[in-house]
Amino acid sequence: MKEQPKQIPHPRDGKVWVNETTEAWRKDECLCLNGCANMKPGQPDHCQIAQRLFDACVDGRAALMVTRCGLYKPVKADPVLTCS
Repeated sequence: MKEQPKQIPHPRDGKVWVNETTEAWRKDECLCLNGCANMKPGQPDHCQIAQRLFDACVDGRAALMVTRCGLYKPVKADPVLTCS
């Protein structure tokens, strides 16, 4: 590891250990959190893999980053309108 983990306060979980180097990457690079069309929390067709990982994270007071997934489905970007 580049830096040693630090114990920090967490609003819901008291104190938790965090690797600050990868924490920023998790928020910016996780496939689930950044553009997967299967992410539909609260909906019946929400990604079951994401839900199971989320539930495990809640139970273990942990955070994970998904870097590969066979079910990843990119969100379709809106077409860019141009004037000619």
